[in-house]
Amino acid sequence: MSVGERAIEAHVGARLSSGPGAARDSIFSGTLAGAFVFSLILNLVLYPTILLFIASPMFARSWTLQDPSVSAYSFVPGLEVVRYELLHNGNMLWTALKNFGAPILANEVQAAPMFPLTLALIWVPGLYFWNAFVSLRLVLLAMGTFLVGTRLLKCSPLAAIAFTLMFAYSTYVCRWINHPIENGLAAGVWVIYFAGRELQSAAEPWSRRRFFNALGLAASAYAMITCGFPEATAMSACLAVLVIGPMILRLALQDFRAAALCLAVISFAIVSAALLAGAQIFALAESVSLAGHDFRNQQGLGQFSSFAVLLDMIERYDLFPRAGPGYAFLHTFGLVPLVLFAAGLAARLARPRNFTLADAIAILLIAFYVVKAFPVWPAFNALIASIPVLRQSWFPLYFFPLLLLGFAYFGAKGLEFYASAIAERRWMALFGVTAIACPGVFILGLWWGPKFAEINRFDILLLSNATLAVFVLSLIAACWLASRREPRKVAFAFS
Repeated sequence: MSVGERAIEAHVGARLSSGPGAARDSIFSGTLAGAFVFSLILNLVLYPTILLFIASPMFARSWTLQDPSVSAYSFVPGLEVVRYELLHNGNMLWTALKNFGAPILANEVQAAPMFPLTLALIWVPGLYFWNAFVSLRLVLLAMGTFLVGTRLLKCSPLAAIAFTLMFAYSTYVCRWINHPIENGLAAGVWVIYFAGRELQSAAEPWSRRRFFNALGLAASAYAMITCGFPEATAMSACLAVLVIGPMILRLALQDFRAAALCLAVISFAIVSAALLAGAQIFALAESVSLAGHDFRNQQGLGQFSSFAVLLDMIERYDLFPRAGPGYAFLHTFGLVPLVLFAAGLAARLARPRNFTLADAIAILLIAFYVVKAFPVWPAFNALIASIPVLRQSWFPLYFFPLLLLGFAYFGAKGLEFYASAIAERRWMALFGVTAIACPGVFILGLWWGPKFAEINRFDILLLSNATLAVFVLSLIAACWLASRREPRKVAFAFS
C-alpha cells in the first residue's frame, strides 16, 4: 500500500470514528438555530411592540401585568442605581444614592445586578434597556422550552411548538414580563436542558461537547442564582429537581456508575455557579439575618382556600379569591388548551404500554403543586414549608410554573395525538378521546364561567366557548378531509 493510499485510509477511518459525534454536534447546532428562529418569530408575532421598541414592557397600558407598580417603585430605579455605580464608579457593592448609603446586592437585588443579561446590556440607555432585556429573555425562555420539549420530553416538532406556546407564552408568563421572577424561570429551563443533555450523554466518553454542555449548565445555574428574585431561584431549583431527579433515578437503575458520574458533573457545575455568585448569596443571607427570625416565617404554609380557585383558572381573567392579605393571582388556561390537556392525558393513560418517563414527570409536577398549594395533605404542606427559602415563599403564586409545565406537556401530547390520529385515520381512538375531553370542558366552561364578573367589557366567556366551538368544527373538518384521502403513516415522535 502506497503512502497516499494509507493517508486516504487513515482519513476515512478518522471520519468514520468521529461520525456519530460530528452528527450529534450538527444536529445540536441545527436544533439550537431552529429554536432561536422559532422563538424570534413568536416574539415578533406576540410581542411586536416590545421587540420593535414601540412600548415598554414595564408599564402596562391595561390590566394585563400581574404587579405593575413594582416597575416604578423597585426595578427601574434599582437598575439606575446599579448602572450609575457600575459605569461611573466601577462598583457593585455599595451606593450612597439611597438611604444615606446601602448595599447594592441586598437592597437592589430585584434589579438583578449580577444577572448575565443585566451585565451584558447595562450599557444600553434606560429608555431602551428594558425592551432589549425582556425581548432577549423571552427568546431565551422560548428557546429553552422548545429544546426541553424536543430533546428531553421527546415531543414531535408540532407538539414542541404547542408545548412552547402553552408554557413560555402562557397568560402567567405574559403577566410577569416586568418581573425578575422570569429571569429565574428562563434560567431554570436551561438548567433542566443542560442537565438532561448530560444524562443523555452518560454512555459517551468525555468530549469537548460534554465540556461545553457542563459549561452551559454552570452558566445557567449562575443565572438562576443571580436572577434577582430568591423565590424564583427556589422555584426553578424545585422544577429542575422534579424533572431531572426521575431521569437520574432511571439512569441509576440502568447504570449506577454512569449516573454517579453524571451527578458529579452536574453537582460540580452547580457548585461552580454558586461560588461565582457567592457575593450575591452572602449579601442576601446577611440581609435576611438582619430582618429577624420572624421575617415571613409562616408564609410558606399559605395555600389556596379551596379547589374553586383551580376552576377559576379556566374562565376567569379577574382576581382570584384571596388566600391572604394582598393575595392576587391572574391566570387562565383557556378552553382549547384544556381540551388538548384532557385529550393528551386520556390518550397517554389509555395505553399504559406507551406510558413514558416524561409522562410520569408531568404527572409528578402537577401532583406536587396541587398537593402543596391546596388543602389536601397538611403534613406534606408543613414539610415543604419547613425547607429554607420555601419557608418564606408564596408557594401558590410563585411556584405555579410547576403545574404549568405538566399542563403544557399533556396539552402538547393532546395535539400530537389529534394530528397523528387524523393522519392515520384512527377514528375509534379519535372518537373515544374526544368524547372524554370535549363534553367535560364544554360543561365546565358553561357552568362555571358565568359565575364571575369580568373586569374588562368584552365577553370573555362567549369568546372562550366560541373559540372551543371553532376548534371542534375544525377537528371535524380535518377528519372529513382525511377520510377522503388514502391513509398514510406520519412519523410522529411518540416516545
